[in-house]
Amino acid sequence: MEQINDLINIFTEIQKNRILDIIIAVVIIILSIMMSSFLAFLTIKIFKLKEKHVKVKNHPLYKSIKGIFFLIGMYFAILVLKLPEDWFGVCKTIVRILIILKIAKTVETLIAVDSKFIRKIKESNKVDEKDTLIKILSKFGKYGVYIVAGFLIISELNYDISSLVTGLGLTSVVIALAAQNLVGSLLSGIAIASDKPFIIGDFVKINSYEGTVTEIKFRCTRIRTVDDTIVTIQNSTITSSEVVNYTQMTKRRHDITLNLPLETKSEVLEKVKNKLKDILEAEESVNKDSVRIYFDNIYSDGMKIKIYLYTTIINYDDFLEFKTRINLLIIKALETENIKISYSGKNVYLV
Repeated sequence: MEQINDLINIFTEIQKNRILDIIIAVVIIILSIMMSSFLAFLTIKIFKLKEKHVKVKNHPLYKSIKGIFFLIGMYFAILVLKLPEDWFGVCKTIVRILIILKIAKTVETLIAVDSKFIRKIKESNKVDEKDTLIKILSKFGKYGVYIVAGFLIISELNYDISSLVTGLGLTSVVIALAAQNLVGSLLSGIAIASDKPFIIGDFVKINSYEGTVTEIKFRCTRIRTVDDTIVTIQNSTITSSEVVNYTQMTKRRHDITLNLPLETKSEVLEKVKNKLKDILEAEESVNKDSVRIYFDNIYSDGMKIKIYLYTTIINYDDFLEFKTRINLLIIKALETENIKISYSGKNVYLV
């Protein structure tokens, strides 16, 4: 009530100099409204010389910078009004807090993942659009900006920051112990983003899970498995596990074991071996230098022929089609020589 009475007394005891102060304050506010647009335009234009007038007005930083200049004008208007100490302190604090928030918002817009500033960093460093490290650093940057802004606001409200920091220091140990897994996953997320064992879109195997990476966050990574289910894996688990990235393969290996009958003659075996080598090397998607065919061993159920080859086909579905085609070619080659695949069996005697 005392502050309200003080305000009433201000208006009842207006003198000529007070009227002049009010007029000057109003002029400053009007000028700040008019000049804030121009100053914001000029600020962006300095750093964006090639930008057209219309584009500058649509720039994501335009409104934030305009708001900062307007609030600075309001601050000077409050100084000119010479309000009572209590009211002056409240108004000054409010305006300064608004300026801090506006500056924080401007910096946040500047370091956003989709901002022009970050895009230029990506282009200059040839960073992939899917680079998770940029996204993580951008998010950490935003949190950092608002943490600093929070401390500045606390300072503006006349709280002792040093005692607050000391208090945070005492409780940080408790918080760290309670959130060890969370902190570990966050640090692991940064490690994954920097080391890049995989990126979004890669087909990977992590422990017993195989699938396509759909999302990489601070705490966890999500993959869509071949069963079309989403699996969420803690980043701390990933960094302590073996990760197989099939997308980064340059070739795939195909192994085949043929079990031929024991009565197969040696000249037929030699003929089949040479014929299979010619057929496989003639395949366009087969690495010709990688084809290996060996007479591995003789067992009681047949003679083992081992075939090894590499293909440039990486996509898993295409690789399955490739194996089907190769296996059919081998079967047809055996059929032309009247050779049947042998299999293990048991003789059963009835007594």
